[in-house]
Amino acid sequence: KIQHAREYEREALSESDFGRESMDPVYTEANVNEVLEIVDVIEPHTPVPIRDTTLVARFCPVSHVLGSCAIHLTDTDSGHTLLYTGDLGPITQPQLTLPDFGGTQLIPRADTVIMESTYGVLKDSEREGRKRPGLDGREREISVLFDNAAQILERGGFVLMPSFSLGRTQELVRLIGDRVKNARIHIAGMGETIFEVYDQFQRRDKGFWVRPGSYPDTDPIGRRMRGRTIEEKVEEVLAGEPGFIIASPAMLSGGWSRSFMERMIDDPRHGVIFSGYLPRHGTGIPRLRELGTNRPIKLGGEQKRIQCSWIKVGLSAHAPAQDLRLFAREMAADHD
Repeated sequence: KIQHAREYEREALSESDFGRESMDPVYTEANVNEVLEIVDVIEPHTPVPIRDTTLVARFCPVSHVLGSCAIHLTDTDSGHTLLYTGDLGPITQPQLTLPDFGGTQLIPRADTVIMESTYGVLKDSEREGRKRPGLDGREREISVLFDNAAQILERGGFVLMPSFSLGRTQELVRLIGDRVKNARIHIAGMGETIFEVYDQFQRRDKGFWVRPGSYPDTDPIGRRMRGRTIEEKVEEVLAGEPGFIIASPAMLSGGWSRSFMERMIDDPRHGVIFSGYLPRHGTGIPRLRELGTNRPIKLGGEQKRIQCSWIKVGLSAHAPAQDLRLFAREMAADHD
């Protein structure tokens, strides 16, 4: 659905190597349904012989988002092994919602490891072995987030947190519940549905894919529309007691987060806090990554100035460079 709905800006296209025709949807909903009919469900760490080959596969859970697995392959003829990590989440400072699955100890070592490298480049301070005083890494970003959120709430504003529906929404809810007493938390967008899946998978019969523990009460906005439009529901929420609004999409390209932002941007009481990656273009808002409080912003052809707080913190679900190197060392431990 996203493929069919997405609109590509001329400026974004001009900076890419892709032609417009190459951005047409590559598969349909009918294709998805056909695939789902032939999917087999495999339990983690279960050996799976691959038909007509000498390979045996195992899925090894990793800390990224719900269901993320590395894939380990063994060639039963030669004994050679390969590990493909897929996306890896933080290891030394793991996300609050996901179990650590025993760290990396449950992942078999391999002769060859193919890893992701979203944040493969070390920062200058990491390269030189320097460490900033006080909190560092993920904990520092969380502290910045809640220091700013407290200031926004104290002046009677709402905290809008544009968020990815899978993983980030659930992580933010748990963080807020742990750090803000009696917080009012509104959820809007696909994260509402994914939240229900997370709830299911904190049960023993589902394998504890989600760290057991109750989430705080939340208000799933989309479940209480009662025939109202998004704009009407946004007005209703903002007329209530200030609190947190976690809404998708994460980059304000439309939907709930865009509707809340457009309504809040002129009011200095409110604040928008981004917690993940922001592109320079391609979201419908030019130079999104460079925007900040008192900076001009173009919305629907109209030039405005951002009056609310506009804050960026880094809570990536991808492992930082130091964790990637730690993972690589541990996976190669048997080959020293």
